[in-house]
Amino acid sequence: MANHVLRGVTALVGLTVLASLGACTPGGRPDPATPPATEVTAPPRPDFCEVTLPASWREAIRAGRITQHPGQRTHVIAAAPDGTSVFANIERADASRQLTWLQDGGRRRTVATMPDQFTFALWGSFDGRWLVYALTDLSRAAPHGGGGADLYAWDSTGDGPPSRLLDQSSAAAIPVVRNGRAAWTQHTGGREFELHLYSLPDRRDRIIARGRVTDAQFVGEDLLWYDRSDGRVRAVSAATGETVPPPPLPAMATTAGLATDGLTTAWVTENQQELNVWRAGWPQAVRILRVTRPSPRPVSSPRPVPPATDAFSTVQQPAVARDLVVFERELAWYAADLRTGGYVRLTRDHGHAVNAPGVLTLAPVSEDEETYAVLSLERLPPLPGCRP
Repeated sequence: MANHVLRGVTALVGLTVLASLGACTPGGRPDPATPPATEVTAPPRPDFCEVTLPASWREAIRAGRITQHPGQRTHVIAAAPDGTSVFANIERADASRQLTWLQDGGRRRTVATMPDQFTFALWGSFDGRWLVYALTDLSRAAPHGGGGADLYAWDSTGDGPPSRLLDQSSAAAIPVVRNGRAAWTQHTGGREFELHLYSLPDRRDRIIARGRVTDAQFVGEDLLWYDRSDGRVRAVSAATGETVPPPPLPAMATTAGLATDGLTTAWVTENQQELNVWRAGWPQAVRILRVTRPSPRPVSSPRPVPPATDAFSTVQQPAVARDLVVFERELAWYAADLRTGGYVRLTRDHGHAVNAPGVLTLAPVSEDEETYAVLSLERLPPLPGCRP
């Protein structure tokens, strides 16, 4: 049951294909504040088509598999921004569980040992030094458990244990971390949220915004979010907390999720039915896909059509990396290619993905549902195009 709950919790993290986390070095990665290079010279046509996963992508996934020790199960919750390591729940044959840092070259370092087999880390974010993650247990994750989790921070350069940032957090989004600063939105009731900016070295918490704010992200050294109350994108300097002009973005009436790398911007409409993408210079945004509700089945059908707002008919959690847009749909993960106008399914049902700028960690990638792979989105060749 624990693994089922874990697979149902998704998170998004960052670059370089790894072969069992032992084949690459961190060098050569562009600064995240610099917009990535692109091969797209004109906007793609709207309404991308689904294509078959090409052999080159399959090989990249095989090459990036994370090796598991016999008798252990691995569930990744975060990845390093250089793509050379991941953090994962490691469940052993005796049902004990540890949060472990799986590093380049096959090295392992224990971050925390869970007090029992029912406690686990849900998701996290790592900036190369600081890891921020949520910790919960089955009593809270169960359908009538009330939800919530505790937020912890861990300094990978020290020898100390993780420290707790929040107790029984009602955090509504995955924390993002950059240069020792973490940000997350916290639910305060109804449709209201608080956006927190937390300095990890000096343990200082600031509330940056209140109201109908979305989850935040770092674009360079600025923190960016969308305010549903007035339909505007806002930004502050992460160093000072002062308001700064946001990057040029298209007008969005509403959005349930926004992602940008400074070059490409993708967002999901508030009803989670459409995924759109835009770049500066394009005359208008391009719709990648629209989820349409299937025609109702006869009343006598044993399988009623799910409502349009359930997890099977929504688009969620967009992320961008160069010419690719990654997103979750129907409990699986997909990537859309702006170079060709095609999109492809990467995981089976109840798949899990962790994404940061340029790196995707995903599972399942084989018949063994606990097998993960790390691959560089920026090095993947174009997907097949759509037939006229």
